[in-house]
Amino acid sequence: MNQELVHIKFDYEETLNNKKQLLLSQKNMLRLIRILRQYKELRIKELKLKQKLNEKLTTTSKNIKQIEKIFPKLKQEKPKKIDEVKKLDKIIKNEEEIHEKTIEEELKQIQKKLSAIK
Repeated sequence: MNQELVHIKFDYEETLNNKKQLLLSQKNMLRLIRILRQYKELRIKELKLKQKLNEKLTTTSKNIKQIEKIFPKLKQEKPKKIDEVKKLDKIIKNEEEIHEKTIEEELKQIQKKLSAIK
């Protein structure tokens, strides 16, 4: 195999410009490498924190289940039907009216006693 060497001649300015471009490219590559390393470190920290959080959540869940076993369960009342609520409202209104009437009667009696004294 016979290889021939080819020589290319660059101007001084062109050579300087090419060197600058090469150095800028190297600089950018190094920045990228640094950023990727930082990302990798942060990602590892994130995964460790997520793992700790997951462990704490599982232990908390177990603790809650143990507490639920220890304490008695509460019986919850079923919600009352609308008819029952209406009946209760009527009863309460009737009782309030009765109380108002008795108060008015007592006021009248007191007024009579006061007028009898005068």
